[in-house]
Amino acid sequence: MPLALERPFYMNRFEATHGSLLLRSPMGESYPERIDLLFKGVAAVKLTREVSTLLVRGAQEDELDWVVRDCGLTSLVQNGSKAYIIEGGASLGYVVALSMFVAADHEHGANPSALFFDIDARPVPEVPFWRYV
Repeated sequence: MPLALERPFYMNRFEATHGSLLLRSPMGESYPERIDLLFKGVAAVKLTREVSTLLVRGAQEDELDWVVRDCGLTSLVQNGSKAYIIEGGASLGYVVALSMFVAADHEHGANPSALFFDIDARPVPEVPFWRYV
């Protein structure tokens, strides 16, 4: 499940009512496409606003203990959540969520993410997207 991307990402959008967090890496001179990561069913987040690179992986046993203690949850298994460890440059954080989706497209940074189609009441996107479990 590890997802490693050697490009900057930033927190783009959080929808508290839907428990959805979007991390985005815009396209630009060095990057021919925009990449969006969407976490759904978010229960807890501890991240810096921006990271210079991105590595997302499942938490190891000792990290699970840290995440549970840090965010005050009694258990992650109870509702099927997973602890995603986020490494970015010198930063280490986490997202506790039910699932993570990734999409790449050629949209500009200000355009809405195809992954928010359900929240934004738009048709299902034509761009492919991947679900990580």
